[in-house]
Amino acid sequence: MSNNSEISTPIRLVLFSSEECWACPEVEMIVHQVVGTSMGDIVHVSTIDVDEDPEAATKYGVYKLPALMVNEEIVLHGSVTEDDVRDILWTRLITEILKTEEIASLRKENMLNITMNALQSVSGEELVRPNIGDYVHLGTVLQTTLSMYALDPLMPELFYLAGREVGKYGAMQYHLSMLNRKIGTTLRPNKRFNEFLKAIVSYYSNVDVLPYLLAEEASYEKINDSEARIYLKNLLTACVSSEFTETTCDFTAGEIAGSAEAITGRFAVCIETACQSKGDDSCVFHLKLVSDREAAKRPLPLSEDKHARHERRETFFELLHEITLEIKDSLLMKKRLRPKIGDFVHISALQTRIMGLKLMDEFSSSILYAAGREFGVVGPGKPILYEIARTLHNSFPLSLGDAVRIMKKYLSHPTSYLGREYSFVQDSVIDEEQEKYVIRLFEYANSSGAPNLGVKFCDFFAGYLAGRIHLLTEEDPQVIETACQGSGAKYCEFSIEPLS
Repeated sequence: MSNNSEISTPIRLVLFSSEECWACPEVEMIVHQVVGTSMGDIVHVSTIDVDEDPEAATKYGVYKLPALMVNEEIVLHGSVTEDDVRDILWTRLITEILKTEEIASLRKENMLNITMNALQSVSGEELVRPNIGDYVHLGTVLQTTLSMYALDPLMPELFYLAGREVGKYGAMQYHLSMLNRKIGTTLRPNKRFNEFLKAIVSYYSNVDVLPYLLAEEASYEKINDSEARIYLKNLLTACVSSEFTETTCDFTAGEIAGSAEAITGRFAVCIETACQSKGDDSCVFHLKLVSDREAAKRPLPLSEDKHARHERRETFFELLHEITLEIKDSLLMKKRLRPKIGDFVHISALQTRIMGLKLMDEFSSSILYAAGREFGVVGPGKPILYEIARTLHNSFPLSLGDAVRIMKKYLSHPTSYLGREYSFVQDSVIDEEQEKYVIRLFEYANSSGAPNLGVKFCDFFAGYLAGRIHLLTEEDPQVIETACQGSGAKYCEFSIEPLS
């Protein structure tokens, strides 16, 4: 497979196993033998213990072990011969590689399309959301991003790759050329790199010309003609100091690398070496122009054992809970997280992250949904949810219909509108006897103004609904986005019914 290096999105191979599964160790050995031969750089292997995570087994219909899943499709279910395992792996992985290559050009075209509304909005030509405006509280971006980081150790790399695509094919390089006209007149690579660095500083700090409000301050330190450090203060994904052990701005690192490639014509790699989320004074990005594609790759994170994954997940959600308290104070205007420019960002900052992931990797739908569900269960706002429920009902758990009606009231509560995620909410009963309901969001920040790409972008909110409803019913509902502004609808609609 000579063109494997062209594939930017890792193919996901998941092994479902348990300690009692006698055949699982042999299948795992075969998986690593096949992947380790020629696919190690493009296939990410992970293992799910069904005893530790039964919800994952239920979601994907795994009832026999061992089971293998390639990009959300079960390809092996139960014990088979060693030769059968090898044949299945080779056939399905090669199919996924070819499919990934076929959609690459379409992804680039769509990435260009989704930037048009942002350009018109920040230039003042036309609001994307006439009723509520085009800015959303940065807490929305933080909570979505960090919830995804918590669930999957591969997310930093996926965010980086999505940012890289946006940097290469989105509006960023246009903005940089507009902010520094010398970019278009400078031919020598080293001088072009100089002008690029000047433009990057202006892009992240000049809120008068481009009011995306991504960061408060920016500067750079040039190391040599192809290497520099970029410093960003109060970047939207790291403006709350915490005790994270990982950096949280991989999407920005990817954007910087992608735009550097587009403007300089050379391959680039960018790594965040310091982050305010870890308690550093600024987020620091080490940017380097390199000679070939291989040198521009960042190493994929190593697979972690289940104990390490569990500890990492718990740490992220504990810190996310602490961050939400600061976000709440910001929403209630008790404090500013970013004193100079305020705590709202243009909706395109959220949209490019979600759309970049979705257009690049369909598997991100599951991560978004799972992250949203987890956030729905453990996230802020539960006292208000329970207070609304208790004013209408004396006992728990509630029926699904009652839970949906309470969710509509909760989503319409004055505090729920403070973040400007959406303008208003509707609910509707499709079939009371069959327990089928819908909730609609209008002008939802994730997808408002998106062209009809035939893609639904609101998996995180679908998962969030499922998590909140679980709190009220003690059952897991089936929540599916049935209409989305990203697929041409006037609103985002979520169908809700029993899982069974």
